[in-house]
Amino acid sequence: MLPIQKAAAELGLASAQFHLADMYRGGEGVAPDIEEAVKWTRIAAEGDDKRAQYNLSYLYLLGEGVPQDSTQAFIWATLAAKQGFAPAQYNLGLMYDYGEGVAEDNAEAVKWYLFAAEQGDAKAQVVLGQMYYDAEGVPHNLDESIRWYMSAAEQEDADAMFQLGMIFGTDYDTSESLQLAVFWMQCAADNGHTRAKELVKEFPTLGRPKGSKDT
Repeated sequence: MLPIQKAAAELGLASAQFHLADMYRGGEGVAPDIEEAVKWTRIAAEGDDKRAQYNLSYLYLLGEGVPQDSTQAFIWATLAAKQGFAPAQYNLGLMYDYGEGVAEDNAEAVKWYLFAAEQGDAKAQVVLGQMYYDAEGVPHNLDESIRWYMSAAEQEDADAMFQLGMIFGTDYDTSESLQLAVFWMQCAADNGHTRAKELVKEFPTLGRPKGSKDT
């Protein structure tokens, strides 16, 4: 596989360059070689492969095979995000959110989280759920918070399930909301959420979960 992949990469096929970089990085069919991985990732990224641009951003963010450089990480994440690559859009949202490689900007963070979330990125959906709940960068909107948590929960995201359990248990006070709280908390517990495993035991006896929404 390596000779074929390398031949295609050397002919300028971006997808082959991307996969060759992955092979060198992960030691798939070849000895791990971070220098070769970076080399082919960069070539593919410069050839406008959005996956390679995202990976190169990640390498700069971690300082893996290249000097750690948040500014370069931001540049490459932006290029991939503008091509519609959801993982890059989510990471770009994080970078704006925390001022990593760029000045902190809540409005830009929300914009990129939304782009990623609308493509089904569960991590972005969870972040938006929290932002709408906490009024961070957006007005408080419980319906929007629930909507985004629901989208992530449907993808079996345990954090989203936990937050839904907390919302239905603490922000509403009906028998139906309690049933929903128990349901989502149990789902979170079944999906390995540590705090949910502790809280789900309290629901039948306490009627409402205790504590904050923090995971």
